Amino acid sequence: MTVVAHIVSPFLFHTGGWLYDQLTHIKKFQNVVFTHRTENLDQFPFSPIVSRRDLKPHERGIHDLVSRYSYRHFYWFYQPFVKKYEISIFHAHFGPEGVFAKPLCKAFPNIPLIVSFYGVDISVFPRKRYWKKAYQEMFDRATMILA
Repeated sequence: MTVVAHIVSPFLFHTGGWLYDQLTHIKKFQNVVFTHRTENLDQFPFSPIVSRRDLKPHERGIHDLVSRYSYRHFYWFYQPFVKKYEISIFHAHFGPEGVFAKPLCKAFPNIPLIVSFYGVDISVFPRKRYWKKAYQEMFDRATMILA
């Protein structure tokens, strides 16, 4: 079965019912969530979820440091979970998550990266110099872009 790593943070924001429905109703794929942090799990129960809690202490420290000073989620240390769950596809929900996941995806060049844009991530972010450049680099790696 095809295993999709859904990269979204946090999992899951209060208004994320539409994304939760995708994860729980599409039975053709096995879904795994990769996230920086979890919230609202009582409203959106799901398993398996890989988050910074699952990292080794030193990895979690580096992850937190990078996140604190660059406002980025750092998925580099999620590599063992790509192997553990035998991920077939990376699906980043929202453009910034596609950017943040790029180092992880670079370590697995044969796994396709799909990036879905939903709103402000495509209408406002690209106007800022950082995001324009970061998106271009992510587009170079992505297999498919959805909007």
